[in-house]
Amino acid sequence: MSELSMKHLSESDLPFLYSLLTDSHVAEKLHWQPSSLDELKSYYQNEWRDEDEVHFIIRWKDYKIGWLKINNLKGKDTLWISMLAILPYYSGRGLAKQALCFAELFTINHGKTELAIQTTIDNLSAIALYIKSGFILEEYLEDTGYYVFKKQLLKNDEHI
Repeated sequence: MSELSMKHLSESDLPFLYSLLTDSHVAEKLHWQPSSLDELKSYYQNEWRDEDEVHFIIRWKDYKIGWLKINNLKGKDTLWISMLAILPYYSGRGLAKQALCFAELFTINHGKTELAIQTTIDNLSAIALYIKSGFILEEYLEDTGYYVFKKQLLKNDEHI
């Protein structure tokens, strides 16, 4: 067993989140990093209290290793993973795939039928992960340079 767990993001997790987002490998893949811990704290206090999204710190054993953000909780059928980032040291262990499985169960448990995620066209490891996990490439957003992947989890008339 991998001992992967999810914990709701709290303000005390922001120093870890800052270190994750400013890791050179992660920042290169995400094309984003906060300019300072204070900026991240301000963003957290002003923007991340949205009832339409939820943030998780991904934990493996006793270590914080990543961040998962799911949004569109108030939407009709589809939840979106708007952030999935894991420290490079922990890559290649199947942990990102397990985080996707958690997101799929979270989606089903919230009565949604589809999970979607987007990534830049140069994030080849993410693209490979999504395809391997059963996501289908739905579209290319030329104006932003993102691929959109979706995975149908349940038909509208199915129940768990």
